[in-house]
Amino acid sequence: MWNWRRIGVVGAVITGSSGLFSPPWKRTVHADAASVPTDPSQPHGVSRERPQTPVFDTDGSEIRDINEDNIPRSEELQLRNVQAFFRHGARTPLRILKFLDQPEWPKEKMLADPLFPAVTYTVLDLHGQQVPVGPYETMYQKILFKGGSPAGQLTKTGKLQMYELGQRYRKQYIEDRRLVRPIFDATQVYIRSTNMTRTIESCRWVLSGMFGNNIRRGDAIIIYTEPAEREILYPNHTFCLQLKTLNKKAFKALDDLPGLKKDRLEMQKLFNYAEENSKKNLNFVDLRDELIAREAHGLKLPDIIASRMAQIESYAVKMLTFMVSDATAKIRPNIMRLFCGPVLHLIRDNIDYSLEQEDYFRLQLYACHDSMLMALLVALDIFDDKWPPFGADLVFETYEDKNGDAWVRVVYQGAAQRLPGNGGAELIALDRFKRLIGRYTITMEEYRETCQDVARTDVARAVGGSK
Repeated sequence: MWNWRRIGVVGAVITGSSGLFSPPWKRTVHADAASVPTDPSQPHGVSRERPQTPVFDTDGSEIRDINEDNIPRSEELQLRNVQAFFRHGARTPLRILKFLDQPEWPKEKMLADPLFPAVTYTVLDLHGQQVPVGPYETMYQKILFKGGSPAGQLTKTGKLQMYELGQRYRKQYIEDRRLVRPIFDATQVYIRSTNMTRTIESCRWVLSGMFGNNIRRGDAIIIYTEPAEREILYPNHTFCLQLKTLNKKAFKALDDLPGLKKDRLEMQKLFNYAEENSKKNLNFVDLRDELIAREAHGLKLPDIIASRMAQIESYAVKMLTFMVSDATAKIRPNIMRLFCGPVLHLIRDNIDYSLEQEDYFRLQLYACHDSMLMALLVALDIFDDKWPPFGADLVFETYEDKNGDAWVRVVYQGAAQRLPGNGGAELIALDRFKRLIGRYTITMEEYRETCQDVARTDVARAVGGSK
């Protein structure tokens, strides 16, 4: 049986479920399984003939000097590929916090669809097969709020957020940049999501904002996903044994964060939180999740909470940051490789494929969760100590200049980022970008081996000794 204890606190926060009413998608096979790669970090139809060893330097040596003359002008650049990783839209909370008065979450009102044209789609795994309902989704469907809405559901507010994100992508990559056609073309656009309806439905509304009902004749929109045991688009504490060990040990060390235990005990008294009855401490991540969901939907916060939101937010961010990357530089690379290493490998490979193959996907959309965005931001050293909000997106744009050199531009929530060690420039040379992410990048084979090798306790031992 799946429950909160088995999934873990962070695992529960970063995943969830939806799927009410009559969903506009069907889980039927529309692909030849033999033509789909077995590596779940790769898009459907990708050839695996290229070498899988890293082709970039990770030893800290210089690659090239940075000066303004090295940075090409915009008119000299061709946009070759865009990879967008976005958090799902606003949703219902993930848990019912019994120590708080609960508002109404009326199902018919909260979960209604916006009055916009919406695409239909099919959900398949990377082997072209149907995907069974996942354990998280099953669990959340059993958690019902007042008004009948289950936990973790993408709401009408969230759907509108994703529709607006799709409209932004339409303006940027269809109308202004002309990267993809205004009619959905499955040879140009690739979509992948975690196997939860809130992320799958977020894909639906992003695509609706981009294309409406404009689908190329004969094309079907396929949203690719993976079952929980193969998922890499969130830190997989449940099925990566090393991360499971890390999760337990690191969670026990959270009270060592400065001021957290003292303020937690004070807040437990304030809420009349019955620790002896609940058998667990007040969790700032859970509390923040409940309150931010209320705020997103215009629901009043308890009076006792309003003046403490900044404090709750601060501790929740510190807790999840600690779980994602740990506070000690000594073991951060080991942890980060397990949290987001395969996704960094995916990003790198997508860039290379887009430069090598003229017929490769031009736009790749990945619906994920706040924890993955946070891990990627930490890996890029651009995390601003703020929780990625509903609908936040992290975009990797790949360009080629007239000399055939490749460049990357990273955009977070619509703002171009200046990566460290790049002289303050928005564009970063591809070889330098690969060097930046290389310390955390691992292949799926390395990831699986490390996750399942319970004899390897270097990460767990380091966490246990970092108190």
